[in-house]
This record gives sequence, C-alpha cells and structure tokens, in this order.
Amino acid sequence: MKRFAHHLFLCQLFLIILVLQSCASGSEITHSYTERNFSFEQYETFAFADTQTSGDIVAETIDPKIELIKSQITKALESKGLSRVNDNPELLVNLGIAVSEQVQTRQTDFITDAPRYIGQRNYKWESEEIPVGTYKKGTLDIHLVDTRIGELVWQRSVSRVITENQKNIPKDIEEAVEKAFGL
Repeated sequence: MKRFAHHLFLCQLFLIILVLQSCASGSEITHSYTERNFSFEQYETFAFADTQTSGDIVAETIDPKIELIKSQITKALESKGLSRVNDNPELLVNLGIAVSEQVQTRQTDFITDAPRYIGQRNYKWESEEIPVGTYKKGTLDIHLVDTRIGELVWQRSVSRVITENQKNIPKDIEEAVEKAFGL
C-alpha cells in the first residue's frame, strides 16, 4: 500500500510540474508604461521607425521575424482604429528585440544528490543550484511616440522563451503582440 501511495504521489508531482511548465512558457509583460492621458482614440495614423536588435540574434533569420512582428502590430493598431501611413504619422512605433541565452538550473536535494566525500571520513551536503540546460529568452519592446510632442506615450515589454520549433514562431509572435496590446 505504501508503494502505491508513493507512486501516486510521484505521478501527481509530475503532473503539477507539467502544468506549471506549460503556463510558464507563454508571453509575459515585463514592463508597462502609459502616459496619463493617453488613449488610442486620440490618434489616426502610425508608422514604424527602425528596429533595434541585440543579443544572440542570427542576422539572416531575424528579418522575416521582424516583418511578422510588424504585421501583427499593424493588425493590433488597426483594430484600435489607426491606419498605417508612410508620411507624417501621429504615432511612431519603435521596436527593440533582444535575445539572450539563459541557463536552466535545479536545486539539489538530499534524496537525489548524495552527500559528497570531502576527506578524512567527512561527508558534506548543502543545497545548491546546478545547471541542467540552456534556453533562449526573447524580449520585444514596443514604444509608441507621439510625433507632435516628441514624447513616449505608451510602452510594453513582452518576454517569452523562444521555442526551437520554427513553425511555432508565427503563433508565438501573435500571442506576444496580443498580450502587449491587451487583445
């Protein structure tokens, strides 16, 4: 009976870990700023400025992703009543994209990580973080600048783990932009 209870506990623990990991893999807003009197209804037009990139970005693969991001932002702003123009926009959209390699760690515990022999019949154990893998995390910064007054009026920074599966990228970008614009 104890063995069955132990296996049941391990299965429940495994399911909880899976649920937490699936929740954590989505986009999250890491920074938000809105000017006090800002409203999308105050503006009719927008245009994109140059995009800044930094970190572990592969130059030849980033351009199509930037176009996907711009397309999704265009959809979001158009859904709020704005139109994309080439000349004299009321809002200027500045984008920043950063990718960094992160180290995934786990905490050691007494059960799975036996005490270490340190000499003279001494054993020592202490909890520590040990690396178990790496992953890439991307951050998209979206700044909206009112060109009439030359000031930042709205900003969102959205971060997420970047999946290796290339066919998930359009959906990941769509989710991140929707999260930023509250769609």
